[in-house]
Amino acid sequence: MAMMTRDQFVESKGGIWAAIGGTCKKAREFYGISAGVVAKGIGVSVSTLRRFENGKPIRSAQVIEKAYAMFIMLNSAREQGFTIDSLPIQYTPPEPQIKIVWNETGDDSLILSRPDGEEIARINTGDYDLDCALAIDMCEKMGEAYYFAY
Repeated sequence: MAMMTRDQFVESKGGIWAAIGGTCKKAREFYGISAGVVAKGIGVSVSTLRRFENGKPIRSAQVIEKAYAMFIMLNSAREQGFTIDSLPIQYTPPEPQIKIVWNETGDDSLILSRPDGEEIARINTGDYDLDCALAIDMCEKMGEAYYFAY
């Protein structure tokens, strides 16, 4: 299979990105939340959020999509009176053991490493979304908590 150019990749994903971003924007507007509040809540700039909502290519779109959905869900739950203290169980997330970071200085691969800096893997299929999915799958199969660093 031949690798796509960036323009071909963007064209092939444009409709999907626009649908996902548009759905997120509709949910935000439905709940009456400003773009600035969501952007601050998920740790991105307002311009990045707007690009995401408009289906434009941005790095880490999958991560932003998940954070956006979680923010909307948590905001809705808070409006209904739920708090962390009202949950019947207490959850302490595991300490992340694998860092996933995009290698900006070299070959555009994702690098998976442990806290001590030991590199576990490099992933570069030429498709950033696929690379992220493969990195997550690898961590989950290893039973390791992970996080993305930017």
